[in-house]
Amino acid sequence: MGKGFSFLTATIIVFTLIFTTSNLYSTSLDTTQEKDLGFGLKLELTDENNNTFTENYINQMIKIKNFILLKNKKISPAEAEKITSYLMKYSYKYDIEPELTASIIYKESRFNVKAISPNGAKGLGQLMPHTCKSMGLNDCFEVEGNIKGTVRYIKYLLDLWKNYEKQIEFALASYLLGPNKVKCYNNIIYKPKAKKFIDEVLAITQLIKQLPLSEFD
Repeated sequence: MGKGFSFLTATIIVFTLIFTTSNLYSTSLDTTQEKDLGFGLKLELTDENNNTFTENYINQMIKIKNFILLKNKKISPAEAEKITSYLMKYSYKYDIEPELTASIIYKESRFNVKAISPNGAKGLGQLMPHTCKSMGLNDCFEVEGNIKGTVRYIKYLLDLWKNYEKQIEFALASYLLGPNKVKCYNNIIYKPKAKKFIDEVLAITQLIKQLPLSEFD
């Protein structure tokens, strides 16, 4: 491959990524920094607070925003961007796959920030009042707080089952049914209700990863 060709390819890819991302986060990504634009074709964007976003991070943002808009037609692009930005922020902070977080929130509330269950679970992640309190939340419906609490709770559950072969399955069953019930019945992950939830969350997680980067009409 000649140098001229690789430079042209890199330029096109960078332009495409910057154009796509500027449409997605036009209010938060003001400046760009291009690094390592050789055979690796690495790209980084820096916002007004000097937070750096890698190409993979940007792609995840776009796919999750697309998924939100695809699954909840009542959400505006601006609302989808807000949910996506907080979801990405706290998923990365607590070392959780953003796609997994998005999948759980979709299953719990369909991205309805005002969702409330018959049992009293509230907000995007359908957190119970006592869980909100334990996560330090004053308002279960507040978007950033609910997402932060949801991700922290997922992290707590994953840590709880970290020594188990089926860690993620036990964590998801615990999210659905409560960790105490799962502790009492270790085979609960194979019961129909828990298994359906686990299988669907994991399938949606993979679906989000495979979504195209182009926006949906």
